[in-house]
Amino acid sequence: VTVTAIARNPGSDPEKEFRAFAQDYAVKLLHGGRVTSFAPTSMGGLSGFIAHATGKLVQNQGPQPAVEAVVILLEPPGQHVIASAVAPSAAAAALEGFGAPGGLFGPRETESQTPPAPVPPIVSTTPIPKPTPAIVPTPTRPAGPSDVAVADASIEAGFNNYIAALGQLEEFQKTGDYERWYAGLADAERATQYAPQQADYWRALGFAYSLVAAEDLLAGTLAESTLNKAIRLDAKNASARLTLGQLQLDRRSYSLALDNFEAALKAKPGVAESLLIATMCRAYLADGQGERGAKFLAGFVAANPKAQSARLGLAILLKELGRVAEALPLAQAVAADPRSTQADADQARQLERAWKESAK
Repeated sequence: VTVTAIARNPGSDPEKEFRAFAQDYAVKLLHGGRVTSFAPTSMGGLSGFIAHATGKLVQNQGPQPAVEAVVILLEPPGQHVIASAVAPSAAAAALEGFGAPGGLFGPRETESQTPPAPVPPIVSTTPIPKPTPAIVPTPTRPAGPSDVAVADASIEAGFNNYIAALGQLEEFQKTGDYERWYAGLADAERATQYAPQQADYWRALGFAYSLVAAEDLLAGTLAESTLNKAIRLDAKNASARLTLGQLQLDRRSYSLALDNFEAALKAKPGVAESLLIATMCRAYLADGQGERGAKFLAGFVAANPKAQSARLGLAILLKELGRVAEALPLAQAVAADPRSTQADADQARQLERAWKESAK
């Protein structure tokens, strides 16, 4: 079961967007699947839509079982909340009641609440086991040699799948071969199953989804969900924050993107290179947050005086804010510093000349 909240596109038609989303979900995540039903729904006082789909689960190796899926869209103010569940046909009954009290996903059941009608039956496809009833914990025995061996095997398997995922995804970036992408996705998923507390494994899974997010709304949603999982496990995971920030930037959620970019720089100052700083400056200005950007970069440069790309970015923001007298010395410092990259030094000199000309 996956639940994700994303910003709503102003002026968009939720039904039209969700129909396209459900179709993408069926075709791409269920590998050539199809939407079998689509209807309005409501849950917890929120209106929305529910779709059912069928398809198959494609893994790197082994069988390709038929699956069923339920996807629900709810519409709180300013957001879409999308919940989905997939099950094999042998366990499709687990999906019945999805969105209803007592189901896998649904509102809290109360005495005064009239339970919604059950979700219509779905065509069979890929199952998940029914929830295991709560059990009173029993005292655990001390770990023996066999427990240690199993733990070590899981750690090794998780790491091997993680490394394999990175290799497959790198090949996909080079070649555009979607077989590589599917293999990398499967490897990353297995890594998270072997070691669910490893933030980097969730980051790799989120990165896999992010590679196709531009062409697949669902992939973008799953990318954000898994990257947020990585960040919950490790708030200082700069790579996860940079990938998530870029996804948020692509959908023009500038403030959220900047939150992650700033956190990444604080966690790992070495990522403050020209491209990232330029991206941040454009986002600050596009969102009317130039003052926020100037304050952040000033503090960052004070703490990291060798970060000349950040110094140049600060100069650009100050100039855009009309504070040329403060901006000019910063550009001159970047131009004169032998540690500056050639690109930063050249741009600093160009800006210095332009600003002096405009001041005449």
